[in-house]
Amino acid sequence: MLGHVFKDIKGNLYPSVGLKKAGEHIRVNFGQSPFTYDINNMMAKEKLHVRKEIARTSTSSLAHNMKETDMIQALVLQFLQHDGYVESARAFAQEIQSEKMALNLDPNAVIGDINVKDDEHATTRQHIRRAVLEGDIDKALKHTDACYRDVLKDNEQVHFRLRCRKFIEMVRSAAELRTAAEGKKSNGHAASNFSHQEMDLDANGAENGTYDHDMDDGAGKTGMLERLELETLQYGQALQAAYVNDPRREVTKALGDIYALLAYTNPLKEKEVAHLLDKKGRVAVAEELNSAILLSLGKSSRSALEEVYAQTSVLLDDLRENGGAGAFVSLQDVVDDIPKPRDS
Repeated sequence: MLGHVFKDIKGNLYPSVGLKKAGEHIRVNFGQSPFTYDINNMMAKEKLHVRKEIARTSTSSLAHNMKETDMIQALVLQFLQHDGYVESARAFAQEIQSEKMALNLDPNAVIGDINVKDDEHATTRQHIRRAVLEGDIDKALKHTDACYRDVLKDNEQVHFRLRCRKFIEMVRSAAELRTAAEGKKSNGHAASNFSHQEMDLDANGAENGTYDHDMDDGAGKTGMLERLELETLQYGQALQAAYVNDPRREVTKALGDIYALLAYTNPLKEKEVAHLLDKKGRVAVAEELNSAILLSLGKSSRSALEEVYAQTSVLLDDLRENGGAGAFVSLQDVVDDIPKPRDS
């Protein structure tokens, strides 16, 4: 490699070849065929060189009087506390403390305590988050209204996402009940015990948390399924009526997507819509609600670790525009290099 000849060139450059005589021709390869030159190996070496340069960079200017390891541990600890993982934060703090004591070679040195304060709001947020992740949207709504009265009113989009998720969970429960019923039917007998998915129905027929599938006979299971499907349809109609005049495209699209679930007898088995029922969808809703609650408390909606990640992503995007070493750095590459836990 000759190195960089020019930097900060304005405008776009395109490869071009000038031919001296008429009838001359050349053959070029812009990547559509394997290169004769081992460009992949060259890029790997350049990436490694850049990574080593980054590793040699001191972090002392980022946090005075704090070593790199201490700074990373502080970021992780703050992330756990910020997201409401109080017990995990406390366990992590104890692990840090034990590690410092084990590595301390000076018997006279004082190892400071790392205190994780009891935070009532963090505990409440953790309960709300867990409810969403378990698919119990009514429980999450109930606790949010009780503890943070204005959050849903001031964050209408978050409230809308929660209501849509509730509809999805109702469809999912009905689909799982149907799948279980079909499985027992194929075995030639009816089961006395269904898997427990608790879902209580209030006087209005609205889903409230969980549903108990214990049934003694096939007729009872059929009645349970029909009742749940009716409740789901009624809730969907109420949701549609609430947003029938909403002009936002994202609202119309979201409603259209979830209503498509009703077109299938068992949407869990239909690849076109099964992704809507994926439990991973609960995570995004839980994060949005948690962020809204944090903002209502006057706190940042993102932890310091998330801020660092976001700022680094933007910085790398800017560096890539000018080429050079920045083009060889990717946060995803760093994440991919993290050792994966072994399956037990």
